[in-house]
Amino acid sequence: MASTTFVDFSPATPIVAAWLNDVNTVVYNDLGGPGNLGTANGAALVGAQPNPSLSGLTVQSQLTGIAAGLFNGSFKVLSSMSALRQNNGALNGQLFLTGYDTVGDGGGGPYSEISTGTWGALANGSITGTTLTISSVTSGAFLIGQAVSGPNVQEGTYIVSFGTGSGGTGTYTVNQSQTAASGVIVGDDGGKNVVGYDGTRYQLQFTGSISPRQFGAKGNAVLVSDGSINASSSTLTSATAGFKAADVGKYISVGGAGVAAALLVTTIAAFISTTQVTLANAATTGVTNAIVNFGTDDTNALTIARNYLANAKYGAELGFDEGTYLYKVSPNWAITGRHVVPYGHVTLRYIGTGNAVICDGGSSSTSVIDFTFGREGQEFVIECPKSAGNALFCRALLRDTTIGYQARGAGTGNYGLLTNWCVLTSFYGGTAPYTVGWYNDGQGAAQPLHGIWLDQRAGGEQTSVCSFFNVSTAAVANTGVVLANTLGNLFFGGDHEFNGAYGVVAQTGSTKNKFYGTNFEVNTVADINDLGLHNAYYECNTGSNAAGGTAGGVQFGSTCVASCLHGGEHNQITINTGAVAVFVGDGAHYANNTGTITDSGTQSRFGDTYNTFTGLWGRGPEYHLQLAPSSSPFTYTNNSGREEIFGVWGGTIVGVAYFRGAQELGASLGNVGVTWRISPGDSAVVNYSSAPTIYRAST
Repeated sequence: MASTTFVDFSPATPIVAAWLNDVNTVVYNDLGGPGNLGTANGAALVGAQPNPSLSGLTVQSQLTGIAAGLFNGSFKVLSSMSALRQNNGALNGQLFLTGYDTVGDGGGGPYSEISTGTWGALANGSITGTTLTISSVTSGAFLIGQAVSGPNVQEGTYIVSFGTGSGGTGTYTVNQSQTAASGVIVGDDGGKNVVGYDGTRYQLQFTGSISPRQFGAKGNAVLVSDGSINASSSTLTSATAGFKAADVGKYISVGGAGVAAALLVTTIAAFISTTQVTLANAATTGVTNAIVNFGTDDTNALTIARNYLANAKYGAELGFDEGTYLYKVSPNWAITGRHVVPYGHVTLRYIGTGNAVICDGGSSSTSVIDFTFGREGQEFVIECPKSAGNALFCRALLRDTTIGYQARGAGTGNYGLLTNWCVLTSFYGGTAPYTVGWYNDGQGAAQPLHGIWLDQRAGGEQTSVCSFFNVSTAAVANTGVVLANTLGNLFFGGDHEFNGAYGVVAQTGSTKNKFYGTNFEVNTVADINDLGLHNAYYECNTGSNAAGGTAGGVQFGSTCVASCLHGGEHNQITINTGAVAVFVGDGAHYANNTGTITDSGTQSRFGDTYNTFTGLWGRGPEYHLQLAPSSSPFTYTNNSGREEIFGVWGGTIVGVAYFRGAQELGASLGNVGVTWRISPGDSAVVNYSSAPTIYRAST
């Protein structure tokens, strides 16, 4: 069997971590130690570091010498977690673990014996199928989620539920079927805290950047689309899967092969060849060219790594090494002062039913600050199936927090990103199906309803003053960005296009949000639909002009107050009835010969606008409207929000006066016509004995 090896020589300041991949090639993870000795592509290391061209055993030999030298001979060097558990605790209190073992073995780094440790469990028991039976307990207690180990126990075994036991003797359900004869059974977290077979407790003393691989994560998931299996058969065939003997016991799903053509979810029971395996459960429905998703379930390993990070020092970093990590429950990654980042292309492939990635500072009264999950140019790719929830859920993340993500799908009716009360958080990435389409695990393309939904945790806890840098949403079922309950968020660049309804919708709870240089195009209903308060769009471009020019483009809705459109190119700008004090100008222009600026609002105001098709500048929509005086004196007040031309002629005019509030600014007496410019809010009063012609017009 090929080995996946984690080797880690880590003094007080970590130098570099490495492991052997499935083809026995050394892979390095540069952890930023002295001189940055590690390299991401596995190039030769300098100084006394191992040569990546050497075989696994030679690397192991080198590391044994390096580790002993680094720790002045005070550490006993062990090769695996199994060796650590089998170590005689009475002879060695400190050990160095290189982690050289079979696939799934975690570990790596210096361990110290904790003489007062009581965590974990030491017992005797056996396993038949998925039932663990504990016959006697020497110390400690068993818990759901614990790694279970023993001389006879299959690697990667975890407790998934209680049976008749609830910590002591009794039965427990484990994650993988096996037969383990009666013998020593230990339970621990599989990485940080380890229980030896003699009851000795060891604790990892590693304080630098850590990898989920140290806790048994594999990141080895594979997705192919040429699976075939007959109804009632357990033999799955795929020409491209590249099955290995080490795949036995791994999670696998086959699209359409379950009951009523649903997803068949099972495990790999036996290896036949690189193109065939036997599944633990037979197919109900026969399929060809089916999507097959398989790999190690890293759920427990990710949970343990997260818990280790939570107990590490402030500023600690968990670095995901390149790969695709399969898991069914997301840990809550949000921890104050901790950083979770990908090294290279990292995909998080979710196989559960909740939110695919959770970064949650709390449902009430708590929050997280100075937290990182991905970075600019280092975004996590999130593959969320249509049977799940949101791709990424962020709540109560405040100040100095950074989120980098690329959502490649979400559950039906859910979103690529949902925030509840994030403040001063920076976001990078977006929600889009670019290059590969929406994620499909065999249940259909996981098209999100909305790309981004920004909301509050409770009243007064809006998502506020967050920054979105070149964030994109595209081809979602409804709206790219929904501003539900928001205050002062900033969007720099990015694009929101080809969405089923809108590029952005600013709901009534959205206030003072700003977009700078953002591109909105080819959204089915409209590119911008603003129903909020004081939102602003600077040099943004829109390109939709639906329904013959009466919709599409930019819409200011019936509840919009004082939102602004500054510059940019637009095919259609509509201010709807009920909108108040909307501003359009600063060089905003429209380029479609059927496009117009339509104003049905109150107190709308316009700056310079340019019609690219006619080559003419103007100030908003042009109009020339005759007024019908009912009696003398007749008063007209300019409520248009823009300067107007006011004219009176004909009939028998007694006099015309110009007012700003109660202050008279000028008058014309006698039967003389006038043409005045009237500013917004000002009034003209016409006295007459025979009704004249009165009109108002745009400037």
